[in-house]
Amino acid sequence: MKRLVVVIMIMVMIMPTVVIAENYAGCWGIWIPKSATLGNGNLSFIIILNEDHTFSWLLVDDSVPDDYYADTCSGKWEADGTRVYITNESGEKGWLDFADDMLWIDMSGKRAGLKKLPDYDINQMVYD
Repeated sequence: MKRLVVVIMIMVMIMPTVVIAENYAGCWGIWIPKSATLGNGNLSFIIILNEDHTFSWLLVDDSVPDDYYADTCSGKWEADGTRVYITNESGEKGWLDFADDMLWIDMSGKRAGLKKLPDYDINQMVYD
């Protein structure tokens, strides 16, 4: 009986870490308006962490009038506790930290929190 209690206690301690790692999959994003101190234009950043541990991101900055900067990237990701490590196709590595229900990334010397976007709902599509 003591062994069963010990096993259950160990599982209870391990389970939150496993649950957190599994919850990283999804679409995370942030939109920073021109009025923010991060830059001169509107800035949008989206990162999609797929269940198969691949990722894609899109970064758009419209600070130049009549033009905008867009960057896309893809690669692999893995989670270790509260940190998500990403490696893009060219081998560059980086990470995002998970805290306060957001993934945090360093952008231009500041930390920006990305919120998890709601999952797709069947009511979002209309079939004719």
